[in-house]
Amino acid sequence: MIFANRPQSLEHSDGARSESVNVCFEHGEKTLSLALDNSCGRMEKLGRSDIRLLIGNEDVTSKVFECGDDDIVHASIENFAKATRWLNRVEWGMEGCTACTQSRAEVE
Repeated sequence: MIFANRPQSLEHSDGARSESVNVCFEHGEKTLSLALDNSCGRMEKLGRSDIRLLIGNEDVTSKVFECGDDDIVHASIENFAKATRWLNRVEWGMEGCTACTQSRAEVE
């Protein structure tokens, strides 16, 4: 399922308008969440973006992208492609992770 949450808009005291939208792609228990905003009104388009990957309510973004738990994963074409590959995997979800693949290879 693909859906978007209602767009949000907030006017600041200086007249700038913050706008944001969140689009989610669901496949079974897994969700790819794409958040877009206009950087507190500093951008004409909703060009600032972040990708989050979830299994149920658990955020697994840092495991898939091998980054810190609070790091921003910018929605570049390459990152979005990696996220959609992860979303379409039928296994639990971490098999595409380089660290996990290396660990599995060491065990075998």
